Amino acid sequence: MTTDVGATESYDVRAVRAGQVIKIEVKGTTSDGSEIILTYNEVELHEPETQATRSQS
Repeated sequence: MTTDVGATESYDVRAVRAGQVIKIEVKGTTSDGSEIILTYNEVELHEPETQATRSQS
């Protein structure tokens, strides 16, 4: 199930499946897409999840 949480959270969509929550950041561009700009808060939000994912590899 997905929920638009952009108005209340620092990410755009919350997806939940089998009890697992995935935070989704939606980005758009008018460029070739070779770079993605994240705000400081977006990086801070996702950094712990990135570290957890790296340690599972």
